[in-house]
Order: sequence, then structure tokens, then C-alpha cells
Amino acid sequence: FKSWIHTDFLMLKKKKFETRAIHVGNQADPETGSIVPSIHLTSTFKQDAPGEHRGFDYSRAANPTRKRFEENIASLEEGEYGIAFSSGMAASTALFHTLNSGDHIIIGRNVYGGTYRMAVNVLSNLGLKFDFVDTRDLDQINDTIQANTKWIFVETPTNPLLELTDINTVSNLCNENGIKLAVDNTFMSPYGQNPLPLGADVVLHSATKLIGGHSDVINGVLITNDKTIADKLYFIQKSGGAVPSPFDCWLLLRSTKTLGLRVQRQSDNAMELAKQLESHP
Repeated sequence: FKSWIHTDFLMLKKKKFETRAIHVGNQADPETGSIVPSIHLTSTFKQDAPGEHRGFDYSRAANPTRKRFEENIASLEEGEYGIAFSSGMAASTALFHTLNSGDHIIIGRNVYGGTYRMAVNVLSNLGLKFDFVDTRDLDQINDTIQANTKWIFVETPTNPLLELTDINTVSNLCNENGIKLAVDNTFMSPYGQNPLPLGADVVLHSATKLIGGHSDVINGVLITNDKTIADKLYFIQKSGGAVPSPFDCWLLLRSTKTLGLRVQRQSDNAMELAKQLESHP
């Protein structure tokens, strides 16, 4: 798993959120100078010789537009690796497919309905074991941990009840027990919180929502700093084929440029509305 457009990536990682949102993955085209990335609508790439390509051979495996978006969203989550999928559910399913039959996963009781249905109705039939608990209650999590527990999956805030889990506290418990922590950050967005610095091993987004922001794209993404996890997810992305189109990735590169502005305005509007309702007779 290797980053592609890496020219100014390390320097840009140190910049503030809005600067990263605008610049990472949006470097000017080296051939034409275009400051807007091209949409690479191709299935196959020319090889210089049999087996010798320039980083891309088939768009299911990798695509330049997708790579740009993956670097962009990884930087916004303060992560090293971004792996994009055709939907949020495709992303969460890929994460669970890194596990083996018999492995145990603890999930928040108010997790997104699609995640619950996938776990109970599909993945359980493949031998994965699930328990659903209130992840706000550390004792409840601790009592549910088993010898075969591999992941704790936290959604915070939850969809739609907005329950909050202390990521850092759960991360400490995971570290004590040799368990990986995944956090669904969809409802906060990378602008609202970054779970990786708080101790998460993987961050999940349904980029359809706040990240996309325009109701015109379906997408999911996983971000991690762990190369071993990233390599597994990249292999599942490539082999499973649930990849987003280049056009969808281009739309998301457009969307992340305004993510901070949009989420801040939405938050300000929500606070103003809450104040008005609080004083309403």
C-alpha cells in the first residue's frame, strides 16, 4: 500500500484543517498545470512494457482520482492511509472482513441500523460473534470482553440518537486487553473530531453525509495509521470490488474543500435554533 500524490504531503500534514482540505490531493496537474484534478474515467491503464505500469493498471485496484480523495480524507483525520469504498456500508463490511470466523466484536447498542443488520443477518452467518452494549458504560464493555474479542466498534455520536462515547477511555480499555478500536465518525465529521489521535485504530465515515454534503454522492471511507490494517483493507477493496467511481471521488474532493465552513455553519445554526426553542413558551 503506497501513497501516490506525495509531493507536498508531509509538509501539508502540518497545516491547519482548512488548508489541508483545500490542498492535499488537489495538487496541480504536472502535465497541464490544471489546478482542478482531472476525472480519470478509465478502466485500464497503458503499460510501458508487460507488467510495467506507472502505479496504476486497472481502476478497480487503484485510480488516480480515488487516490487523490483517499489522501485528502486521510489528512483531515490526521491519518496516514485512506481507503475509499462505494458506500459507508461497504466500508464497514470491509472492516469486518479483516476478521476470521469465531472472532468476537463488541458494538454499540445504538449503532446505525445498517451496521446492525449486516452484523446480525449476514456476518453472523459467516461465524463472526457480536455483542451489543452501551459503550458509554465502561463496566458493561469490560464485562463483555472475551478471550476472542478482536474489535470494539463505537459510533459517536450515534445515528440518530446522538449518544456520546468517550473514545479515549474506551481506547485505554482496548489497549489493556489487546483489542482494536474502530470509531464511526460520520455524525461528527473530521472537522468535529479526530478519533485517531484519541486512540482509535480505524476511523469510518459514510462520506455520503457531512463529507459529501450535497446529496449527490454515495461513498464510504476507512482511515488508519496502521499499515498492517491498511494493507488488509486495500486488498479487500481491490478484491471485493466495492470501489467508488472516479466521478464520485472527484465530487468528494470538491466537497471537502468546504467541509469546515459547512459544518461550522450547521453547528452555529443548530445552537441558535436550540436557544430559540429553549426560550419558547
